[in-house]
Amino acid sequence: MSSLSRFITAALGVLSLAACGQPAAGPVPGAAEPQTAPSSSPSGTRASQAEVKCLGSNCHPSVGLITVIDGNEVRGCTGFLVAPDLVATAGSCLSDELQRATSCRGRLWMAFPRMQGFPAQTLDCLNVVDAAVPNLQGEGSDYAFIRIVAPSVPRPSVQISRQGFPDRQSMALIRVDMATRASDGHINASLRRQGCFVVQRSYYLPEFDSDLRGLVSLSNCAEGASGAGGLILTADGSPKAVGILTGTLQLPIRERSRMAGQNLFTGEPEKLTSASSLSCIPLPPELSADFPISSVATCGSQQRQHSLDVALLPSDAALLALKLKSSLAEWRIGHTLSDRTFGWEIDVKTSSDDVLRDTLGVRTDQLAVAHAIPNCVQDSTALDRRRTLQMPAWTYPIYLNSYLQKRVKMDSVGAPQISGAETITLKAASSLIGDHYELELSVPDPLNTLFVSYKKISIPRCR
Repeated sequence: MSSLSRFITAALGVLSLAACGQPAAGPVPGAAEPQTAPSSSPSGTRASQAEVKCLGSNCHPSVGLITVIDGNEVRGCTGFLVAPDLVATAGSCLSDELQRATSCRGRLWMAFPRMQGFPAQTLDCLNVVDAAVPNLQGEGSDYAFIRIVAPSVPRPSVQISRQGFPDRQSMALIRVDMATRASDGHINASLRRQGCFVVQRSYYLPEFDSDLRGLVSLSNCAEGASGAGGLILTADGSPKAVGILTGTLQLPIRERSRMAGQNLFTGEPEKLTSASSLSCIPLPPELSADFPISSVATCGSQQRQHSLDVALLPSDAALLALKLKSSLAEWRIGHTLSDRTFGWEIDVKTSSDDVLRDTLGVRTDQLAVAHAIPNCVQDSTALDRRRTLQMPAWTYPIYLNSYLQKRVKMDSVGAPQISGAETITLKAASSLIGDHYELELSVPDPLNTLFVSYKKISIPRCR
């Protein structure tokens, strides 16, 4: 399990959601339409009588406030309609008992705001269709589907998209901000919309390294406490639901101190929030006709990674490859023997646990290393039974940006180092099998000359 454990805190007091879109044409607005089971407890009264409002572009007819009785307290979350009587929210909004309950009547309510074409409506919960929360290691999605009393004035449901979360793509969030009146405990809430964007390959959540992952990270999605259950929409002309906001991603103090001690970042990193992708959630039967459960398999595995193995940003990786290729070409001009014998490729290691453990304790930056290694034989007549060949290597610092994504200090990538001699041995004439040669290499580590690795490789003739 990763030393970088994540804590996903679902905010249950100031909860939010945000999206775009105007309300669809509907019936003439009417009075509030309470449809709640009676509850004699003070917390039940407060939960069932909560009010939610919206103004202008913050309004969305599918989004409302969920109130849940939790002992003597009332939890608040955001929920949104995905079918006429089916609400999606975060599983962490529900108590452990409610997540397993066959009935939630009189313990959970869904309140919608009055807006153009729709009355204010407070609807009782019937049952929890499905719910899941991450395990103690933070693995897994956070979602719930709740069946409510169908509103007498129907509201539209949001459409679901399985597009996933492409890096840096803009999204829209609709969230509910909830406040409690000090004088009598009455709950007031309001819908709020805001923009955010996707952040892949961050130390906050290194497992989020492709568009289709169950748990994803977003920036600019929330201020302070996040609105659990918030609706995340595509920010294009025809917005569709892509995820459910779940909480705030935090780095453990130990990991933050370790990074700060190595000067991997300066200042305070940006806050990121987490969301569960609807691409990776098994949907209830009435929704799964268009999205069969087999499609969830395309999300792939999202196992915990070591926190030091975060991948470089693709843009940096592409630029680094160009710089190393150019540097290698310049180096080979003065090394005609190697040029005649082999074709070369560059093996880039952007992190190494051994390097970090043995070296970074006395350095101010995390160092990365790249080796140039033979990848094909150009001239077999230049191969002796045993020979010594110098192979270039580069070391350069990497750092973290404000989103804790790994970047390369490109201006430090220059000429390669030759820190030792690498021995290449052609095992025997019989090692030529078809168009391949079997070679044995011993490769000293450029950052630790006392360490030598041995490996056997099979490389083809150059084409």
